[in-house]
Amino acid sequence: RLVTPNSPHKLAISGRYLYMSVQAGNQNALEIYDVSSPAIALVSRLTIPGGIINGLAVDSSFVYVSGFQGLTKIDASNPYSPVLLGTAPLSGLAFRDVVVFQGKAYVAEQTPGGVGVLLIYDTSTSTPSLISRVDGLPFLVNSNVTYPRFALAGRYLIYAHGSTVANTGLSIIDVSNSVAPIRLSLFG
Repeated sequence: RLVTPNSPHKLAISGRYLYMSVQAGNQNALEIYDVSSPAIALVSRLTIPGGIINGLAVDSSFVYVSGFQGLTKIDASNPYSPVLLGTAPLSGLAFRDVVVFQGKAYVAEQTPGGVGVLLIYDTSTSTPSLISRVDGLPFLVNSNVTYPRFALAGRYLIYAHGSTVANTGLSIIDVSNSVAPIRLSLFG
């Protein structure tokens, strides 16, 4: 059992480590735990400047967090001493979910008008760099929000969106060409 004094937001597991975004007062952080034995141990904590962390993904020895700060890349090759490498800034209100696969980060961004945008980043450098975007995706903003979530299935990115009120559904986007992704369909 893991007990933390902080408010956990997102989780990811890779190998023997649990990566957890937490909020403690005005501070947001990435905590890394060794879960290889029943005596789960906190091995490090890295403060993430700029606001709540809405998404977290692990790819190899790198951790990616998305939120009000943008998209941040962290080198966690030494989990006892993670290093913040760089942050791609926001162009809208907030980055939400993030999925990373084969050198690309797929990020949902909320715009001021309540519209969603899929942003695709190259993660081969210290600071992720924008490759392309898909505008006009559904993104509901109200008190009953379920923020968009992603899943990758081969060349397709499934973008689930909506709330308990209305506008729920799925968008399917072909991301096989990351420079020119194609929105195939919208269900819901």
